Amino acid sequence: MNDIVTEHAGSILRVQLNRPTKRNAMTSAMYVALAGIFNEAANDDNTRVVLWHGAGDSFCAGNDIEDFLKNPPGPGESPSGRAHECVGQLRQAIGCGGPRRRHRRAAPPC
Repeated sequence: MNDIVTEHAGSILRVQLNRPTKRNAMTSAMYVALAGIFNEAANDDNTRVVLWHGAGDSFCAGNDIEDFLKNPPGPGESPSGRAHECVGQLRQAIGCGGPRRRHRRAAPPC
């Protein structure tokens, strides 16, 4: 089973955290994968909407502490920081203060 499932339909990209038994707690690998997914979406002119949600009853319980203890980031590494940077790039791409805003008719609320 994939921890993150994506589906692209037209201009909508669905990103699902897929660890419902762990309440979708994030692993280091998931942060790295999300960074790649969001970076790709930010640079894809055909992606207009990203729907980010969790499987089951929870969106995300936070970090999977067990995973982070087994796989601690090295010096200067921050998988979650990389994902947060890509979320910022994605916000710019959809018109939340970024250079592409002028190409949209109306900016979505941020």
